Amino acid sequence: MAESTIGYPHPNTLRMNVQIKSLYRVCADPVAPHGVLGQTFDCDGMPRHGRKDVYAILDDGRSAASRRSAGGTVTTRAQGEGALEGSATDYRVESPFATYFNFSRFDSTLARPRRALPKSLHSRKLTTGSLRKLTTCSCTSASTPSPPSLPPPPSLPPVTPRYLSMSFAQPPGGTTVSACTTHGNPVVSAIDGDAGTAWGCCFHDVGLSEANYLLDLQSVYYVNAVRLQAPLNSFDVFVSSEDNVGTYTSPEEASWQQVQSQPVDITNGGTNYLYILYIEQSVRHIRFRIPNLAMNYASCVQISEIELALS
Repeated sequence: MAESTIGYPHPNTLRMNVQIKSLYRVCADPVAPHGVLGQTFDCDGMPRHGRKDVYAILDDGRSAASRRSAGGTVTTRAQGEGALEGSATDYRVESPFATYFNFSRFDSTLARPRRALPKSLHSRKLTTGSLRKLTTCSCTSASTPSPPSLPPPPSLPPVTPRYLSMSFAQPPGGTTVSACTTHGNPVVSAIDGDAGTAWGCCFHDVGLSEANYLLDLQSVYYVNAVRLQAPLNSFDVFVSSEDNVGTYTSPEEASWQQVQSQPVDITNGGTNYLYILYIEQSVRHIRFRIPNLAMNYASCVQISEIELALS
């Protein structure tokens, strides 16, 4: 409701008085009114006085009452601090019709009244020196008790890696591996339990674009995981349960299934890394493919030892 007047306190000057009333049961609304105007209707019964400028002191420090004539400057600095939450800049929106800002309740379905100010601040004017912002208030609202503190959650036991419960051993007797000749000499197979013997291949000796290491277990076994020792961490793993899978230099790609197993490094670095690769299926052949592009040391690859966890 609004009315115009030309009376007190500015005679013969047209001004407008505005009165606002709620048109519904505001106290039953799950979203409490908010803002400088809306919080008047939030039903908490607590007035809030914000920061006010002091006009009795001029900017140059003199008392306004000490003036003998017109003049002097008082710069207004108050921006509603204390009467509103945060500062004026927290209420900026990105566009003329935007509804989001730091304290927006436009899309809220449940919002309580803001916390009350201390009673000692309700009956006196707040100046720059006496202002206490809401965020530094040491009291709590009587209508909004603090929730009881919850006990800390129980600590969970550390997760045990799966491979610690597996038993790794050399491949079954009779297992054969692919061969590679480097510097004119065949390299010893890496399935004899001796970390000093290793399979290896140098691309510049045999003219390969990739190195394949093929294990033939001679029969189908359920392989849980492979423990592989090698100074590299970029390789692909394939398995097959078929009899014919091609040769070392020309694998029959249709016979192989790539295993999407991220290697688990269990040595945290070093010259020879120890990896776990989870297979978890029935296979006869296991193939490791190392692309030439993955190598950065003289274009050579090496596998020091291979062990299997079988069921």
